[in-house]
Amino acid sequence: MIAIYLIILFLLFIRTKQNNRKIIILSYNYLVAFVIYLVLSNLKQIPVDYKTMVLNILNSVYYAVKGIAFDRSFQQYRDVFHMLGNEQLVEIQIWGMLLIASLSMTLIVVSVLLEDKINAFKLNHKFKKQDHKIIIVGNNINSHALINDVLNTQKYKDSVIAYYTDDISSFENKDNVIIRHLDDLTKDNPIVNGTGEYFIVIALSDKNKNMEWLGKLLKPINDEAKRLQKAREAGIEGESKYTKEYLKHFHITVVCNNQQLRFNNWDGNGLDIYLISEENLVINKLMTEHSPLQTLLKNKKFNKVDNFNYITKPYSVCVIGFGDLGIELLLSSFENSRFINEDMKVNSFNALVIDENMDELKEDFLTDVPYFKDKNDVKFVGTRIGTENFYEEIKMRINELDHIFLSTGDNSTNINTALKLSHFIKYEMGRLKGQRPEITIFIRDEKYSLEPLIISNYMLSVISICDDIYTFDNLIAKDIDNMAKIVHDNYNKANKKTKRKTKTWNELDIFGKSSNRATAGDKNNKLTLANLIIDSEGNLTDITNNAKVDSLDQIDDLLWKLAVYEHYRWSGFHYARGYRKLMPYELTDKDLIENNARHEHERKHLCLVDWEELKTLPCQTENKKFQHNDYNSVVSILSDGKMKINMKGAGQNG
Repeated sequence: MIAIYLIILFLLFIRTKQNNRKIIILSYNYLVAFVIYLVLSNLKQIPVDYKTMVLNILNSVYYAVKGIAFDRSFQQYRDVFHMLGNEQLVEIQIWGMLLIASLSMTLIVVSVLLEDKINAFKLNHKFKKQDHKIIIVGNNINSHALINDVLNTQKYKDSVIAYYTDDISSFENKDNVIIRHLDDLTKDNPIVNGTGEYFIVIALSDKNKNMEWLGKLLKPINDEAKRLQKAREAGIEGESKYTKEYLKHFHITVVCNNQQLRFNNWDGNGLDIYLISEENLVINKLMTEHSPLQTLLKNKKFNKVDNFNYITKPYSVCVIGFGDLGIELLLSSFENSRFINEDMKVNSFNALVIDENMDELKEDFLTDVPYFKDKNDVKFVGTRIGTENFYEEIKMRINELDHIFLSTGDNSTNINTALKLSHFIKYEMGRLKGQRPEITIFIRDEKYSLEPLIISNYMLSVISICDDIYTFDNLIAKDIDNMAKIVHDNYNKANKKTKRKTKTWNELDIFGKSSNRATAGDKNNKLTLANLIIDSEGNLTDITNNAKVDSLDQIDDLLWKLAVYEHYRWSGFHYARGYRKLMPYELTDKDLIENNARHEHERKHLCLVDWEELKTLPCQTENKKFQHNDYNSVVSILSDGKMKINMKGAGQNG
């Protein structure tokens, strides 16, 4: 009897879903207790009439409750045990079943009462045992979107995420998320207490606080460095516990202010730190889906000569709304469209920038980016959206515009303006028979569903700053960093030949990492310009004649053309971060001895000149020539670790 009971109990435990298991086991044990009391009460009153049966059923309902609560009321029926077999054995079996039933009920009740604490214990235990640990710091729908995306990623769908927030009530509890208060992050600092591989994303709504929390995480490292420095000054040698080998297990992503990213530099303390802004993430998506080069090719603004695509007309954009996102749209459009024409000169860049507060915004912008002060092909207009002057300004450039960006910061304004503009452009282009520019809307509210609008209007595209930006691929996987590391490693390989001191990826400052990311991100542009592809096996192929490139020497002429383009792209990267030309007479004796071409603190660089002028500059040696640096950058990205690297000299512009 007890064997059958235990077998059924075991089967119910393993076969039922976890969500239903407690209620099913509790019901089963109650049923067993009910049957026991009903059988015993009926045996005691043989023969049993109708009224007695009803009474026995009601009594059994009552006693069954007591029976699974460590009650021994069943012993009142001891005198009928012999009717079921051996009296002692029957009693032992009944005792066993009711005790197991009582214990089951107790465990279930306790687990229900302590469910939160038990689940927290299980989650914490699972989190500690994971090889890869993800920590997300946030307090808004953006961080919630990131958590959802991570849990929907195949690799991490069963993993536990630790979420630190100052607004616990705003987050809907999930099975695989540990929710902790933000203040606990200092105590739980993974850099001090962690074991295993950590991926940390700091994405609070206040971008300045994100940098503060990064500082708090790094404080133990900085304190240790200061302690060792004082010890060395006192003649005592020591070694930090935060070694390179230890720190390589931590990967930190910080969503920061776009101004901090573009115009400030920062040392990474030997850690893999990825500083990124919302605006930059938006641009990365935009450049992937609507790159300037693809737009120019689509609009027939190119000429193919000797297997190279020369761009014949400047890339032309209109930016409506000149806040942080608008500024980033302008600068990124500029630095990602520095293509060359058949004369091997860089094309100009045309832009119309509109904001009703332009007088104030323009002054601050030009202080940060002085390159645009004297550029007549970039026009800043202070006018209100939707006015007659607004449409007149657009009408004057409508024949040349490739792309219009709506970045006012207000969803409704962006959407309504885009719809009106699309109708306006269709009418004007119907009269003028010109190209129709693309229109991209940027929205912040995930509740907006604009798919029907997009389907009905081929000119429009939408980027959501929540769902499209806060993703696993963008903030944790960081595919662009993997490519950037290859570029940097190839550069280091080249420098080994000259025994010049090189830095590992984690030793680079934020500017250096950003520069490598920009180089890696331009890979598709270089391939497209030279009509090349890289197949799944890493082979370089000429798509014009479908011929495999076995050696980079085969395409040396193309590589030098790409080097010219790379120089102007590199220059655009620096100009867009506030750099100016460093004049030769500004070089110090130390600069000349050390061949230093960059004054970082003044944001000046010697190589911000035309391609041909590079040959005439000082700070060059036989093994370090500025034009070769651009050639090497091209080779570094196209070789992609698959092809033999044939560098022309060594060193980089900086």
